[in-house]
Amino acid sequence: MTVKLQQEDIDVRKVNSNDIDAIDNINMIAFNGSSEKELVRKLRVGKTYVKDLSLVADIDVNLASAILFKKSSNQFELVSDSMRKQIGYIMLTEVSIQNDEGKLYNEGILALAPVSVVPAFQKMGVGKKMIETSIKKAKQLGYSLIIVLGHKEYYSKFGFETSKKYGITSPFNVPDENFMILKLNDFSNEIRGLVVYPDEFYIV
Repeated sequence: MTVKLQQEDIDVRKVNSNDIDAIDNINMIAFNGSSEKELVRKLRVGKTYVKDLSLVADIDVNLASAILFKKSSNQFELVSDSMRKQIGYIMLTEVSIQNDEGKLYNEGILALAPVSVVPAFQKMGVGKKMIETSIKKAKQLGYSLIIVLGHKEYYSKFGFETSKKYGITSPFNVPDENFMILKLNDFSNEIRGLVVYPDEFYIV
């Protein structure tokens, strides 16, 4: 059996109640700690949570076992007797932009975080498919802007641009090139200012 992961092997779907423990495990392993796991848990019960944009990536359990075996990975606890095994998670949350006059724009704006892939399955296109799927779904739902804090070289492949170019700034002390936006539907260039994240981002 081949152990090469193809895009068609990866199913990106909306999270259901049976995925919660797996999502915790994915975030713990992908980020080598509990911060992202706790952030996702808090966002899930918050006012800015978008159920349709909380997505998990899974693959055939036998394919997952074969890849883990080939890599001599110690992540075998991820594999069970189920037909599919979750290997990635992505979440988009509603955020706002506040202009210099204090006016708050909070319609149609999303933040992408986190994007989590189990290390044994990284660099196999899992993150790519999750991001592409989430962008498509966000556009279908009528959202107009996605904000991300990440690597310029990676996210520019999906159409993200430096946010400062449009007068949109980060509340975090990060390099300008790493704070990026993607325009989806009709986002007005007149909306400029500081991105306001939900409180959950500051309490984990």
